[in-house]
Amino acid sequence: MYNPTANMMYIKVISSLVSICLVWFELVGINSNNKMPSLKIRPDQSVEDARNNQSREQQHEHKTRIQKIDHVDSPYEAIWPGEYLPSWAKKDVNFDVPAGEEVCFVHVGKAGGSAVGCSLGFSLHCADTVRVKGVLPKKATNTFHKMVYDCHDRSAYFLFVVRDPIDRVRSAFNYERPDLDCDDKDYLQRMARFYFDCPFYHFEEYVKNGLKVSGDASESCNRIARDALNGRLPYHRGPDHFYFNYHYYYKAVPQDAPILVIRNEHIEQDWNSVERLLGSNRDRLNPQVSFPRNNVNSWSSEEDLYLSPESILILCHALCNEILVYKKILGGAQNINEEQLQASLAELEAKCPIEAVADECPEPLPDISVKLDDHRGHTSQEEDS
Repeated sequence: MYNPTANMMYIKVISSLVSICLVWFELVGINSNNKMPSLKIRPDQSVEDARNNQSREQQHEHKTRIQKIDHVDSPYEAIWPGEYLPSWAKKDVNFDVPAGEEVCFVHVGKAGGSAVGCSLGFSLHCADTVRVKGVLPKKATNTFHKMVYDCHDRSAYFLFVVRDPIDRVRSAFNYERPDLDCDDKDYLQRMARFYFDCPFYHFEEYVKNGLKVSGDASESCNRIARDALNGRLPYHRGPDHFYFNYHYYYKAVPQDAPILVIRNEHIEQDWNSVERLLGSNRDRLNPQVSFPRNNVNSWSSEEDLYLSPESILILCHALCNEILVYKKILGGAQNINEEQLQASLAELEAKCPIEAVADECPEPLPDISVKLDDHRGHTSQEEDS
């Protein structure tokens, strides 16, 4: 016999079971298409609040989604007609970023830029690449390294990878020093005058013999040592990452360019802050993600890396202008706060107590307008800025 009341109760029971099953499906990440991400519920959340939060995240992801494309324009090839962009400056995957929203990756040599650049997708020295997902690797469309300025001046941001100036020049010195058994005889001959003819084979010797006022180097070698460190010695006669220094990169980008930084000493923190600034709603790096050391020489010893306390102070004095520019880059970075800025300045002050707090240096910044014309393509900023 048909019983309407019993039938209604049966329908309600079935409906409740269906609702329970749907919630369970959400919790374990299953739906009819097997594509629904798992529903994460905090202890203080209801299922409905968790659903709303998940919906907002999905909408945000849709808005920030950037499509892949086959090719991006090369400003470098426009600056230098007839030249072709080197393969290392290209990305293995390109994205369609609207004009004016691009991020220019400013790869300052020996600051940790190869590891970061590889993670952004550029075809650098990428033996053990850590690929990171997110907005930054998509919006970093072009790069600037040494003589290859392949960035749009209209870029939304210019992302500098920076490092303590003392550590950067020590790394640059050891990286460029040729092995005595080097097979590249042309390179060995070019570097011989700097590393072998002058008493500069180890970095400690370079500082004490070449930069110290009462050093043992000849007048000619003393001049070579100082010109190299200040970016005046042509790059083919000494460490080229001395020549292409902070001053060069800072002057080469457009005046008042919006700057971002990833500090070598704080990669995880700064990468995540850039991601957030670009619109991401979550961190992409965590303590379990470590960047490999890319593009290093294989013959540096502890003796090569040693620098005495006295030599550190000598080097700080000689690097005063570079330190000044380094502080300008940090001070203009839009992704680090005052506390983070002061932390980096405190790290610098531990090595260079005078230069870390100085507002000017004994010698003025050199005029590098010719260098910019020859290598960047044109003078981007006025020299008195």
